[in-house]
Amino acid sequence: MDLIAELRTEIWYKLTRDEALKTVCKGTVRLYNTWAEQDSPMPYLVHRTQEKPLLDGVITDIDYYLDIWDYDPSIARVLDIRSRIVALLDGSAFMFNSGAIARFKYFSGGDIPEGADGIQRHGTNDVQHYATQWKIRMDRTADIKAKELI
Repeated sequence: MDLIAELRTEIWYKLTRDEALKTVCKGTVRLYNTWAEQDSPMPYLVHRTQEKPLLDGVITDIDYYLDIWDYDPSIARVLDIRSRIVALLDGSAFMFNSGAIARFKYFSGGDIPEGADGIQRHGTNDVQHYATQWKIRMDRTADIKAKELI
């Protein structure tokens, strides 16, 4: 399996199986690739990756984007979901059978007003959208150990 596909699968398992996140998400964590299915029940999450191959033993640096969508007049649930996701991923590391390790760092986040111009359109009242950005460093385990010996 491709490392990026493996990484996305591991993220999916980590988020969708977490009982505390399930509770905040009204029983089911819905995580979609790039876009949610039309008329998907909210809340839901959407994620995507952008790779930046590097030298020096690093397999790749990855910008990871995870957006939270909800339909509620309050942003409180979205912020609770965000807090749980940060608790689950920030500072965590996934090890792969190939000898690679992916390390997560929360980079930024914020509200996204609906409508590209920031104006609420008919039908979008009470839609909450919060975008997060993460940095993921994908290294070979052997290279990390070699650097620690220097």
